[in-house]
Amino acid sequence: MSLHKSVKPLLITFVLLLASLSLSAWSVGDFYLGNRTPSFSARSLGMGNTGVFDTFSPFSLYLNPANVTMMNGRAGLTVDGLFTRNEDNRSLPLYNSFDTFIDDATYSSNINLFDDYGFGGYYKLSLNDKFKFGAGLNYLPIVNFKGVYDEQVRNNRGSDNDGYPEIIAKNMIDSNGRLNALNLSLGGGLALNADSQINLGIGLSSLSGSIDYEKSIKWSEWAMQQSINSPALRRNVLPDSVYTNKSDLSGLQFSAGTSIKIGSRLGLGISFVAGTELDRDNEIRIAFGPDTTMAIPSTSVNMPTAVTDTLIADKYTLPFRVRFGFNYEPRNIMKTYFNAELEYVSWSEVSKLFKDSWDIHVGVEHKVTNRIPMRLGFQSQTEWQALPDYFKLDEEGRPTLEAIKIITPSITAGSSFNVMKNVDLDIGLSFSWREYQALDLFTDSFYNDRQHTSMTSYLLWPNSYIYPTDRGWDNADKVRESFTHLSAGLTWTF
Repeated sequence: MSLHKSVKPLLITFVLLLASLSLSAWSVGDFYLGNRTPSFSARSLGMGNTGVFDTFSPFSLYLNPANVTMMNGRAGLTVDGLFTRNEDNRSLPLYNSFDTFIDDATYSSNINLFDDYGFGGYYKLSLNDKFKFGAGLNYLPIVNFKGVYDEQVRNNRGSDNDGYPEIIAKNMIDSNGRLNALNLSLGGGLALNADSQINLGIGLSSLSGSIDYEKSIKWSEWAMQQSINSPALRRNVLPDSVYTNKSDLSGLQFSAGTSIKIGSRLGLGISFVAGTELDRDNEIRIAFGPDTTMAIPSTSVNMPTAVTDTLIADKYTLPFRVRFGFNYEPRNIMKTYFNAELEYVSWSEVSKLFKDSWDIHVGVEHKVTNRIPMRLGFQSQTEWQALPDYFKLDEEGRPTLEAIKIITPSITAGSSFNVMKNVDLDIGLSFSWREYQALDLFTDSFYNDRQHTSMTSYLLWPNSYIYPTDRGWDNADKVRESFTHLSAGLTWTF
């Protein structure tokens, strides 16, 4: 089989998968949707990502534009940095000779650090004691496509004499990109009495972003040398596989909300963000063939590398969201704020394979001696992944898609310090974890060198009684991930 014939099915499969879903974002764990960025306000992050009724952070205007006329002070500015540590551990099930499950063995562990930044501001104008108008502007990332995955593939040589099996290939996923929102919020407020008011707001966001994704399998120099030194081959026939996708996203997003203050102790907030379809342009390149960077003897002829380029335009969908909640300030020795919110996410708009979900956000803030705030929170979010199952084909010969529901709980904490007059430094910390099953990111059958050499014996595997085989959902990987988010921001209030 020629290399060009090998590339064509890969490209066709990818195009068919895009046709099966109305989304196509890529990430190491979330292949289609990417990772939703948590609240960019350090105060909100420390209180369970709450903020549908908020009087402190300009970043809450993206969540509920009605908050613009409730902000403390006449005007304010904020800058914030979000730092994320992701740990990804993948394990495969082990069985004994009687096909009895023993344990999950971790074969890959990756730890990576990422950073994001945003800024915002608002201005509020009071016409008289009853009417207020305000405007706010925010720039922040809302979806993150960053991810790095590195895996070594070794053969089955024994580890006698303190030696390690040879590395025969290296697997790599490198994804970089984000979807950013430039959000304009407009709102108006009406004071009902000295302690009560109602506020309405609308928001319009210009969404844009770019994604640079690469997934590669590259044979090691040792493995290529085995092919070159083989008397039957005398050249490198082991094909590297490199898939790249450069994408651009653009579109508009609409939001609206209301916030109502009832007396001096209770506040209610409701907001919704419309479901949004973004235009996405993909520049795809698939390279399949032996590595040409290695020094090869002049007597050998390296096989050519097949390169396929294509352009695909599709849609990326953000689901419709509705959030409502309340803020309560009880009579207490310490100044206290308690937030509780529910968010409905219409995942069925993204794909018919997904089901709608409810997310929970709870947070509390106590001001110790009415000066230093101590914040705690909890949230539970539902996410979905859609992964292709190459072992099950539909009537048209396409891989079927398997929908995976992932619940991610988080615990949060934070505090705040007054740096100087009208300037506050907020710190927020969040720890999240999740566990789910997934197919292997790189299929094992690719490392069966006999399919590339057409020989009856292995070049790379000392034990000839094995046969590298792809694992299906009946023998899937177990993925354990954890996310640690640290947010720090400065807010000026005038």
